[in-house]
Amino acid sequence: MHDDPQGLYITGAAAFLRIQDSDFPDSCTTVPVEEARIMLKRAAELGSEDAKQLIHCLQSEECWE
Repeated sequence: MHDDPQGLYITGAAAFLRIQDSDFPDSCTTVPVEEARIMLKRAAELGSEDAKQLIHCLQSEECWE
């Protein structure tokens, strides 16, 4: 789990999508945002370009600490 960059990216991204999208289904569970940040950072460390791009987008929108 901790070495799967795609899985970490999808799980982390879903948490931020929940915040941004009011139509996000309640039946889909997500991790807390702080855990999502850790997952996205780890995915980026493992080489996920998607995670790197999402982090940059979140930074530009001031949604990333």
